[in-house]
Amino acid sequence: MATGESIVDFEEPLVQRNGRERSFLTSKVPLRNRHGGPGALHGEEAWPRPC
Repeated sequence: MATGESIVDFEEPLVQRNGRERSFLTSKVPLRNRHGGPGALHGEEAWPRPC
């Protein structure tokens, strides 16, 4: 996010409390203020369904 570019469908690892490893997809999009500077961050996550 330091570059100001969007990150879409990035796979992030997660270790649950029970020690099980999972991953989920995240998307992060920086929102600009009216002057073109950083204003806010929009983020979404998606958990894959079990097979």
